[in-house]
Amino acid sequence: MTIRFIDTKVAFCITLLSGMVAGSFQTGVAVHHGRVHAVFFWIFISLIVVSLFLCLRVIFPVIKVKDTPQSVSPRELPKFFIHQSQEHHWIRHTFSNAPDNVLSDDQASISAVMTNATDADLVLSMCNQLLTVSLIRQMKSDRLHAAMFSMMAAVVLFFTTMIT
Repeated sequence: MTIRFIDTKVAFCITLLSGMVAGSFQTGVAVHHGRVHAVFFWIFISLIVVSLFLCLRVIFPVIKVKDTPQSVSPRELPKFFIHQSQEHHWIRHTFSNAPDNVLSDDQASISAVMTNATDADLVLSMCNQLLTVSLIRQMKSDRLHAAMFSMMAAVVLFFTTMIT
């Protein structure tokens, strides 16, 4: 399963949860429903909140990867992901096409690092990136499974609230 496919599954879950909430609010906790309906309804809404929280944890994983061991060489390892600049202002770049101060590195610094890198440096850097992406994918997959189980319970409670 790719990270994109995991995110697509979560988007489906959020869509289904939204539809069930809309359907449940159609009936709501009206006076003509009994106490049993009200209990199931509020348990259902609580489970929807938990499910949405889990889905958001899949979409925005916020995973801090442990520092990987550095190369024994004094050279800086090549990067395969360039972070944003400290001076990056997302609001300004939302409305502007100017590429100033978006990334922390520029063409010259990346070229210098890549040119000075040895084959071992490149392999080590690629392995570090592979481990990072694999960890993120696995964590997202695990969280997706928890979200799917909570969504299945929400589906059962949805039908229970609709028939009570």
